[in-house]
Amino acid sequence: MFGKLHARDTAAAVARLLTMGNEPFMISEGINAIFAQRQVRKLCERCKEPMTKVSRELVTRLGFAEDEAAATKFYRPVGCINCTAGYKGRLPLHEALEWTDQIRDLVLWSGGRFNMQALRDVALKQGTVTIQRHGAELLKRGVTTLTEVAAALA
Repeated sequence: MFGKLHARDTAAAVARLLTMGNEPFMISEGINAIFAQRQVRKLCERCKEPMTKVSRELVTRLGFAEDEAAATKFYRPVGCINCTAGYKGRLPLHEALEWTDQIRDLVLWSGGRFNMQALRDVALKQGTVTIQRHGAELLKRGVTTLTEVAAALA
């Protein structure tokens, strides 16, 4: 069975379930995975242009390390007869949290004091790719813009 609720990421979805009055044992035993998704507009391949000036503050806020940002070519929308204002189509930014025994125990023994950061830390150690990291990967591939990713993560 699938359910839907509004949350910023997978850890916030767990916190939301708890604040809605669900018992930790029901959540920990009733979930197999949690998915979070946002959508961004896709740059038109025919008219996108490299950016000449990039806000380092924004790039850092989106999770780029200095060397990674320096090695990345960021693009901006232009607009042509094949697109709408430089964009053509949409793509998902997504995050998937596999419900492992370690995460199940973290929720089960939270005792009403659920720690979202602890869950995020465990998820990262287990290989979860965050929405923020997925957005950074799309930027590195030149598929979307900084403003699109920033707006989706806001």
